[in-house]
Amino acid sequence: MSDRIRFARARRLGVGCTGALAALAISSAAAQAPKAQPKSPATVAPPEQPAPSSPPQTTYSSWTKFCEKGPQETDKRVCFISEYGQYETGPTAVVATLIEPEGSRKAFLLTLPLGVQLREGMRVIIDQGQPIDARYSVCRSNGCTAEIEASGELIEKLKSGKGLTVQGVDYAGYELSYSLPLQTFAKAYDGAPVTAQELEQQRKLQEDLMRRAAEARKRTEGQPPPAR
Repeated sequence: MSDRIRFARARRLGVGCTGALAALAISSAAAQAPKAQPKSPATVAPPEQPAPSSPPQTTYSSWTKFCEKGPQETDKRVCFISEYGQYETGPTAVVATLIEPEGSRKAFLLTLPLGVQLREGMRVIIDQGQPIDARYSVCRSNGCTAEIEASGELIEKLKSGKGLTVQGVDYAGYELSYSLPLQTFAKAYDGAPVTAQELEQQRKLQEDLMRRAAEARKRTEGQPPPAR
């Protein structure tokens, strides 16, 4: 990717721990600065910094195709092939949507949470392929979105690929990185669209699975380590 995007750390972090890490970075820089000699022999130990919390787990939906048409006879059908990742704590982490208007230009939209650095842009990678740079075009209440032209070549890579990596930079300068599975993309793209009722059922099922996963994780974290 061009130097326009500076991924400040090699670690891939979620937004949940950036504040703690920023505090640690500031305290580390202060610790390395020259220190004035104390006027008395008494020394005061610096306060312990809290350990950064683990980034929240992200659960990904399957790719889903939904199509709709306007009320007028002349209105053309538009299809949306979409997948999203959601933190176990509730907020949506990333959304990828291929938009196919009948007879018009196709677009691939990627959305990251609010708080990203807009000037740094976004990077998209399919498997181990060449990174694609994208600029944010709009921010709404659900996040900031970048658009990529959905060429036939890009769609074929999505259909045959295994993973879609979406990266950005958060407000503290840390890399955000999400890996969306592509195993179900081709089936959704070539298959029949789901109905609005089926879409709602899938959403409720996804929420239930996330709730169960979060509860299982809490139970596991609360258990004492096995005896050796």
